[in-house]
Amino acid sequence: MTRPAALTALTVLWCWPGSSQTTQALVIGRIQDAITGKALIDATVRYVHLATRVARETQSGPGGVYVLPLLSPGSYRIRVENGESYQPREAAAVEIPVAGLIQLDFELRPVTDLWEEGQYRSIFLDGARTSVNFYGPDVDFGRSGSFLPPTKQETRLDASVSTVITPSEVDRLPFPGRDVYTAIVLQPLVSSGTTTVRGLGLSVDGQRFGSGSYLLDGVDNNAYLITGPQVITPVEGVQEYRVSLANYSAEYGGTSGFVANAVTQSGLDAWHGLGYFYLMNDALDANDVTRRY
Repeated sequence: MTRPAALTALTVLWCWPGSSQTTQALVIGRIQDAITGKALIDATVRYVHLATRVARETQSGPGGVYVLPLLSPGSYRIRVENGESYQPREAAAVEIPVAGLIQLDFELRPVTDLWEEGQYRSIFLDGARTSVNFYGPDVDFGRSGSFLPPTKQETRLDASVSTVITPSEVDRLPFPGRDVYTAIVLQPLVSSGTTTVRGLGLSVDGQRFGSGSYLLDGVDNNAYLITGPQVITPVEGVQEYRVSLANYSAEYGGTSGFVANAVTQSGLDAWHGLGYFYLMNDALDANDVTRRY
């Protein structure tokens, strides 16, 4: 082995233990003909992150199966096309959580079967969700258009018992000390013992207070002198996080308690910002030992 090759191998081996845990999500699904159920191969799947406008595309493979890997949490628009012989379908706003698994199947209707194809007289039946053609006193169900969105099934990448603290919860919940990890105490089997330990003092199912593991964008963020995160990220800088209480996969090792896997806000395609002010007013503060009244 030459010297450059040996150095490269040593570098790879040295960097491998430092790899971070999973924070990205995965979207899988099947594309098929809505009439015959036949799998559609080589259909184009385009997806775009609505906040960052980062767009990608892929093709469906054997069995009409497509995979969108390594997706950052957020809202996506997913569009499926298969030439001019099928009507495209689109899921306008698909919310993808941190370390989540989404199954999103698409059924494409042939253009020759659409009610819009050369027909200009149609009705929308009371209580129905489809439009049908109308011919005098008769109703022809031969051509119809479905307005139902694609069904989405959401789960996790592993078999863990976990809950996602969503972006809306991060934005609206009050966090003591402006630490988003304090919301973990709202989960079942979690208690706080701040009177006996330093930091957050969170315990799961009676385990010791230091048994939790805090991750930020998949990287270790544990403070070993106190029970809590090493770096307290501002609330506005955290998008969401997943709290795994049990049965998490081997990649989340090093703890017997819980895993708090947080992701930071991604950049947007427009200028934005937040303003703060600090109110120095002690009128409503409690008296301390140096104050008489």
